Amino acid sequence: MLQNEAVCQTVRGAAALVGAKDYDTEGEIGRVTTPNGLTARGLAAMEAAGFSESVIRGLAAVKVPAGHRVVVKVGSNVLTRSDGALDTTRVSAIVDQIAQLREKGFEVVLVSSGAVACGRSLIRGDEKLTDVQQRQLYSAIGQVRLMDLYYKLFQGYGITVGQVLTQKKNFAEGQEYNNQKSCMEVMLQSRVLPIVNENDTVSITELMFTDNDELSGLVAGMIGAETLIILTNVDGIFDGDPSLPTSRVIPLIRPDDSVEGGICASKSSAGRGGMTSKCQVARNLAASGIRVIIANGRREGILTGVLASPEKMIHTEFEPSKK
Repeated sequence: MLQNEAVCQTVRGAAALVGAKDYDTEGEIGRVTTPNGLTARGLAAMEAAGFSESVIRGLAAVKVPAGHRVVVKVGSNVLTRSDGALDTTRVSAIVDQIAQLREKGFEVVLVSSGAVACGRSLIRGDEKLTDVQQRQLYSAIGQVRLMDLYYKLFQGYGITVGQVLTQKKNFAEGQEYNNQKSCMEVMLQSRVLPIVNENDTVSITELMFTDNDELSGLVAGMIGAETLIILTNVDGIFDGDPSLPTSRVIPLIRPDDSVEGGICASKSSAGRGGMTSKCQVARNLAASGIRVIIANGRREGILTGVLASPEKMIHTEFEPSKK
């Protein structure tokens, strides 16, 4: 009990110093403490043990630059199970992490795949339909299910979400581009979380994004994001054939580094994109000064981890060019 009382008295004394106005904190220590008294000895012992340094490091670790914006792209291969159905447990884990980022002061825009895969698991397609028609059907049905799930999960954190369905033509310079940018800016200013996806119900093959990797890159550039995080089902870019046990994930890729040897051209069964697409998007954004991180969305705590403690999480970061 004596130790507890000592700690409480020491902290109260330190708090009084910090709260004082128009005073030099260092100078006030001698004024409000008895020489070699309990508070003075406590402060000296805490300082000797590295208390101040620990506090400074702790504050630096959680400090977020004002208006720090992050675009999070989640691929279909992260959000679906092996049978093609929506993995609600994984969706929930992504929501939990985004909520944590928001609590730390990040402004987050979510680019989410999964609508087509979700729709495919809810209704059996008609063989008479073309590929485009089937995609429109699955998207129309799956988008409702996916957004309903996001709405309910984020609502548990008191976070309001808004849907942004877009097309490639909306990113051409002009009124549509300005309208879309203004919409997302208003949502972010109002603390609404934008959830972006391609409007597959009206998109046709010639006018579609290559994949949501391309879409996420365009969104990051549009809103002036500092970081784009692409969550996929692999750990990052490898230094060799990813199927070989000797290959390792490259933690940092600089503008002039070559990585072609570690990129697999195959795509997942659930999505349209592949690692080639992700690498190209990352290269383009990094050249414009935006940091890009590629990581495994199925690893626990990956989203918060790559931002708070990147040295502890397996991932690949594309170093942005100096502006």
